[in-house]
Amino acid sequence: MPRTKHEFDRMKTPVNKCNLNRSLLKIAINDVMPICKINDKLTDGKQLTLDPSKSADLMLLQSLSVKWNFTYEFINAGQNWGTYKNHTWTGTVGLLMDGQADVGMCATSMTYSRSM
Repeated sequence: MPRTKHEFDRMKTPVNKCNLNRSLLKIAINDVMPICKINDKLTDGKQLTLDPSKSADLMLLQSLSVKWNFTYEFINAGQNWGTYKNHTWTGTVGLLMDGQADVGMCATSMTYSRSM
């Protein structure tokens, strides 16, 4: 699965015609209303559901998954968007950097410390 702009460019496929062939995307999320509301927090931290009536992110994700032909699962980022400690990232940013997640969702934003 392509992960960088260069890899997408090599595919020579316009974004509006992208087909990820039912690839599984792992999505790191945090419980933050009104953007994302996690209904079920399971102890294994992997199987989560979002309340679609209260999540703009989920509605967008569902539309993109149909348009670009992918499936997804949620990973609980533990209410931690990401800080840099001891030469490593935590939270959503850490899951992305370690390759445990493909996408960060639910109020993940760029901050000054994350841009360094």
